[in-house]
Amino acid sequence: MWTLRERLLKLGARLLVSVRRVVLGDGARDDHELTDLLTRLRRSANWSYLTPTRRRLGERFDRRSGSYIDRAEAGSLAGLVAKRGGHGAVAPQQVPQWLFAFDPAGIAAIRTLALLASLAAPPAGAASAP
Repeated sequence: MWTLRERLLKLGARLLVSVRRVVLGDGARDDHELTDLLTRLRRSANWSYLTPTRRRLGERFDRRSGSYIDRAEAGSLAGLVAKRGGHGAVAPQQVPQWLFAFDPAGIAAIRTLALLASLAAPPAGAASAP
């Protein structure tokens, strides 16, 4: 039996798969290292005045995300921006912002599941909603 923490971690990992696909394309789907690097950078940024700059870590993230930007896969946000604005339209520093933008969706999904789980009987149609 899985604990609640294990289930939430698994849900979070699945959400990140979707986020990477939407933002950077199918090629980024299983690139867990990309979002792990970003998480490490974000954690360091929370202590920005107390810790040294993580320059090498940032460069690794930039190289990884840059490879997806260069591909600009059709159907991804990077592909759409590149198509509309031409080569070089995607600013590499924008990618973390796009990835961060999905955080509230994951939080809302988890809260919705928690609310539904707390009810004696889920509302009609909750399990079959698209």
